[in-house]
Amino acid sequence: MILNYIISAFKHLWKNRFFTLINLIGLSIALFIAYNALVYILFQFSFNKHHEKIDDIYLVESYLTDFQMSRSRVAYKVAQTLCDEFPEIETATKYSYLKSVKVEHNNEVFNAKEFYAVDENILDVFSIPLLSQNGQEVLLSDKSSILISEEMAKKYFGDKNPVGESLKINTRNGQLVFIVQAVFKDTPLNSTFRPSYMVNQENAFNFFERYSDEKDKQDIMDNWTRRDWFTYILLSPNADIDNLNSKLEGFLSRVAGKGLKIELKIHSYKELYIDYYMDFEVLYVLLILALLVIFVASANYIILNSALSINRNKEIGIRKVMGAKPKDIKKQFLGESIILSLLALPLSILLFKIFLPDITSLLKIPLDFVNLNFFSYFPYFLLLSIVIGLLSGIYVSYKLSNLLVVDVLKVKYKKLSTKSVFRKSLIIFQLCIVISLLIILFAIRLQLNYSQEKDMGFDKDDIIILNLPRGSGNTQAFLDGILANPNVRKAALAMDGPPTNSSMSFMVPRFDQPEEEILLEAMGVDHGFLEVFDFKLIEGRYFSKQFTSDKNAVLLNETAVESLGLTDPLGKKVIGKEVIGIIKDFHFHSMHREIPALVIKLGTKKYLSEIAIKHEPNSQADIIDDAKKQCEETGKVGNLSVRTFDETLSQLYEQEKLYTHVIAIITLIICLIALSGLFGLSLFMIRSKQRELGLKKLYGASIRSIQYSLFREFSYQVLWAFLIAIIPSYFVVSKYLEQYAYKTPLNIWIFILPGIITYLVVSMAVIYYVNKAARTNIIQILKEE
Repeated sequence: MILNYIISAFKHLWKNRFFTLINLIGLSIALFIAYNALVYILFQFSFNKHHEKIDDIYLVESYLTDFQMSRSRVAYKVAQTLCDEFPEIETATKYSYLKSVKVEHNNEVFNAKEFYAVDENILDVFSIPLLSQNGQEVLLSDKSSILISEEMAKKYFGDKNPVGESLKINTRNGQLVFIVQAVFKDTPLNSTFRPSYMVNQENAFNFFERYSDEKDKQDIMDNWTRRDWFTYILLSPNADIDNLNSKLEGFLSRVAGKGLKIELKIHSYKELYIDYYMDFEVLYVLLILALLVIFVASANYIILNSALSINRNKEIGIRKVMGAKPKDIKKQFLGESIILSLLALPLSILLFKIFLPDITSLLKIPLDFVNLNFFSYFPYFLLLSIVIGLLSGIYVSYKLSNLLVVDVLKVKYKKLSTKSVFRKSLIIFQLCIVISLLIILFAIRLQLNYSQEKDMGFDKDDIIILNLPRGSGNTQAFLDGILANPNVRKAALAMDGPPTNSSMSFMVPRFDQPEEEILLEAMGVDHGFLEVFDFKLIEGRYFSKQFTSDKNAVLLNETAVESLGLTDPLGKKVIGKEVIGIIKDFHFHSMHREIPALVIKLGTKKYLSEIAIKHEPNSQADIIDDAKKQCEETGKVGNLSVRTFDETLSQLYEQEKLYTHVIAIITLIICLIALSGLFGLSLFMIRSKQRELGLKKLYGASIRSIQYSLFREFSYQVLWAFLIAIIPSYFVVSKYLEQYAYKTPLNIWIFILPGIITYLVVSMAVIYYVNKAARTNIIQILKEE
């Protein structure tokens, strides 16, 4: 019986191979999109799952009571103190990420990434298997020892056993020699902690300018407010989390003294990526788009197969006369749907493999991760194919299995099927999806253009941003080298100049209502930085090297003056410094955020790591080459990041660019699938109406009137789709624009243009067969009928 169903299914698919091909392509593309969404979801939810003790690992966070926000780092001594005070904590570990480290080996210098200073408990908490070691029981107990990953071992030593070998590391205190104590297995790509190098925690004091001397080092080790360390605790399996959190309330105040406005909280490591790193908005968008593609492909199958079923009425009638039950008919048609979906499986996997590099790049999924886990995805792909096959075939199988034998054999069903309300509804809904996505795409693109082209309140033309590793030293010498270039008009240092989404902030009291505090953001700059961007000075003056007192001076923007309740700001004291100037408001952040109350002050030299360069037109390439050459020659400023201002601004809108790319691709795919279905349906409808068209021509109907009658039905469907699409698309666009403090006005053409485009494309999809049918020879039509 099953074999008979399969043979019957293949016969039907082959007999209607043109329509089978349309369905096969649509389902293959739908599965391809669904696979990508599935892989993205699986990747996002797989983070940190490789750690054996993940259920009992918790991150210790600093909760800043004044700002009501949590930060991931805590003081140096928190780890040991918690172990001593709370018996439910089995052990604790901490690490600090070291930036801009350079490794020297065999007279070659390498930029070392993922370089961490850790304590000796790191391997007791995290599952990082060792491949080889020198036999010492306690790793990293020696300050000169280093652990390296399998990848780094191969990079520096090839097939040779690296244990006992040396690596030279350039630090702030000169070059240090480290002995490889062990090699650990490369941590998975789906991990938030992926070290390539691990050294003893005390080495952190050799890498940062802020650790300036032994006194400062001791202060960092003892000071509860200096938060530099990521700290994790390992709890006993049956520990009461709520009870521990309650005991942590006020703990720092008890051990460090009253007045400390920092609390400790713990956060499950198992949920860390989901809560802090996962972009649910992207995940939901991908999931919704994948479901829409699946719906359109399934709707295509239903539309075409329900139309084609007109030609199977005799087959169904005879089978029912011969004793076939409705459930047998259902099984047959569901089987055909599943077989078609399974035929689409290899084609969809081929598409997945072909476009995998582009998709992983777009969605920021490591290509190696997908390749390593590809075969583990296959059961998901197979299950998804069967489910889509079932969903696609349910309606057709239910409809055909419940037909009465009398209606089928009298061909009453043929008349009903050609005017299927359900089929027309599916077509309208398909077109509605296309129009809605086009409206949303246009709105996102319009807002993106608005955000990048809006006047930011300063001169952003011909500006290059150089970023040096903070605390790398020699920044002034590097800046002097930049200024020596004749194509450089102005250049200056800053901590974080515009545009940025990060800043320093603190609460300060208003002048007119001291009991009320406002959030004040700060921008640290050097002399000349404000002149590079030509910020508009309303009153007062810029910073000047002629005034040594400017180290105790600040400038405010207009919003800060208003927020602080100042009426005559010049000469007033803000954050303990004298106000010497008022700057016109400018966009310090992206258009997502309001212009903040901003105080501008001279920053500490060692923290000024950003160089803004105003250059002559068309000299950008020369300045970038010169900067890179200086970096290579000196080798003292660490890794250099070079971007134009427009590139820096563009990075603030990465998510918007991702949305435009993904939605544009999905819209095109949905449009092609829907139009291929309309193309096939129009061909079928015209074939089924050949006798009617022949008689119209026989009685004198013109070609134009016949074309109009055929186009009219599709035009009504596009019109209904357009009217239905306006409300949900307007709602989605409005919700999307709510995240922007400064948004583009919605133009009516954003809604009208997608409707016009859809109508034109639909017309093009069916115009060939409409014209062919209208010009068909009458004698040939009547002879065939």
